Formats: sequence, C-alpha cells, structure tokens
Amino acid sequence: MADDEFDLDLADLEKRMDGAYAALRNEFLSLRTGRASASMLEPVMVEAYGALTPINQVATVNVPEPRMLTVNVWDKGMVADVDKAIRNSGLGINPVMDGTVLRDNLKVMDASAIALARDNKLPIVVFNLAGDDSLYNVVNGEGKFTIVRETV
Repeated sequence: MADDEFDLDLADLEKRMDGAYAALRNEFLSLRTGRASASMLEPVMVEAYGALTPINQVATVNVPEPRMLTVNVWDKGMVADVDKAIRNSGLGINPVMDGTVLRDNLKVMDASAIALARDNKLPIVVFNLAGDDSLYNVVNGEGKFTIVRETV
C-alpha cells in the first residue's frame, strides 16, 4: 500500500481524541477513590433565581479533611435548592445540613465508581499507591496488584 493511498485527517482525529479525553476526564472527576475533591461537584447545577447555575457560582466547595466535603452556600435562601441539586445529581452524595453549610463524609470507593467500571467493561485495579513507582509498575504489569473483573 502506497503512502498516498492512506488519507488520515489528523485534525479530525485530534478533535475526536480531545472530546473523548474531556468526556473521560469528567467521568473521573466524579469518582470517589479515597480523597474528597471539590471538582466532584463541578457538574452539579442548581436552580437559582430562575436559571440553572453551576454550584460554584452559589456556594464555596471545600475539602477540610481528606474524606469530607463541605459546601458553604452564600445565600441562606438557596440552601435547600443546593441540597436538592446535590442529592439529585446522581453522584451518591447525601449531605447533612448545618445552617448554610452542607457536609458529607465520603467513603473510600463508592458505587458510582464501580458502576462506571462495570458499564464500560473496565477492570478495577487495586494497588498500594504509596509505594515507589507503584502506578508505573501497575501500568507495566509489574509489582503487586489485584485486578477485579466482572465475570460473565
């Protein structure tokens, strides 16, 4: 096969890969894998003043402890709406109201992470992240780790 017979549109390929990467990144941001992250709530939209508004425009999302997430709502009248938006987000977060602050203690790995892996037929790799080059070794199939796969 000659080189001129193979027409590859690199710009289109790059655009598609960027889109796939962005979608995967958004999925990974919502996963709970041991540490809380303020970015977990980025996709949450709140009904505020008649319009859907990103949660970071009506509240401050903080991570005061590794497994705790707090949402400090700026307007007292919006606390119930923010609570409702978080509960209905599909992230599996059920915050406890404390005045204008919503708190949730997160588990190490939740059902949404497992469901995402199952739905996309992805294995879950369990390993000690604290070890030297542990991620590198897992990616290369070396070191100590366990692979959990769905059996058919």
